[in-house]
Amino acid sequence: MGSEAKEHWDAMALLYALLSLTVIRMVPVAISLIGTKMDLVTVGFIGWFGLRGIASILYILIFINEVEKENNERLLSVIVLTILISVFVHGLSAVPLSSFYGCYVARKSQRN
Repeated sequence: MGSEAKEHWDAMALLYALLSLTVIRMVPVAISLIGTKMDLVTVGFIGWFGLRGIASILYILIFINEVEKENNERLLSVIVLTILISVFVHGLSAVPLSSFYGCYVARKSQRN
């Protein structure tokens, strides 16, 4: 799957990829952390940098193996797009958001 994936990239694929990296990912993480007494900044940090990529690949391969053995090019191409965007935006945001979070934790611990 190389350049043929690009044939399936359109506005809907991009919208799904962006939603997958934000709302679809972060809301379940936030829900799963209810009751942990973590603040919103920590929950957001975990939601943004939590496990990614490899889980998408695993889930799509299981789906293809069990359900859709043919005509899955669009599905695979959207997963590829999502992972590419993830690598790019998480790579760009890793240093600034980690620095922000480190300062946030340091300020929080000084207050306690």
